[in-house]
Amino acid sequence: MKEKRRTKTAKPGEQVKVTPNSVSPFKGNASVPMQDLLGEKLRAYYDQVALEPVPDRFEQLLKELEARSSEKSPVDGK
Repeated sequence: MKEKRRTKTAKPGEQVKVTPNSVSPFKGNASVPMQDLLGEKLRAYYDQVALEPVPDRFEQLLKELEARSSEKSPVDGK
């Protein structure tokens, strides 16, 4: 009979020793090579999105927000 391996779920911020062939202690239990591949894909996608220009409407909203916050009095917050 094969021995059942118990796994522990890591808590956020917890240091975990992971070897190349180990199973991740994080939810989903993707192998370390799979996590590396996913990380590379996500970084590439993020880098591509970060290079896109800010939409004009979003830039306009940011300017309006900045103008409103500079109009407020520091004492009464109005």
